[in-house]
Amino acid sequence: MCTNATKTAASLMAAIEPTLKSILTFTNLINTPQGQDAIKAYEMRPWRRCRHGRASPEESHAMHQAHVIADTTAKVTTLVPGFKRSIWHSPASQYAKAWNEGVTSSGLPDELKTAA
Repeated sequence: MCTNATKTAASLMAAIEPTLKSILTFTNLINTPQGQDAIKAYEMRPWRRCRHGRASPEESHAMHQAHVIADTTAKVTTLVPGFKRSIWHSPASQYAKAWNEGVTSSGLPDELKTAA
């Protein structure tokens, strides 16, 4: 049951990684303790408890899936506040599109854009 949420979260988090690193590089924070803390905050550790579609003994499938959804949503909307998930497109391409639109509308340099 939790595999769909985990796959969606993994796709979104993989899309976030290059944008996060480009921000940290642009601001010269990539090699600082603060930059490394930011990268660690976006790692996928919380979702590794659920393997082969089974939640860990201490939590139900529904609880695990709710945790995955809430955590991923918080991380994505921190970087792209207007992000809305659609079932018609891949999570990664939706995130990249929303991110790139935000970069353009904010007047930030194009090197902060990511491949869609």
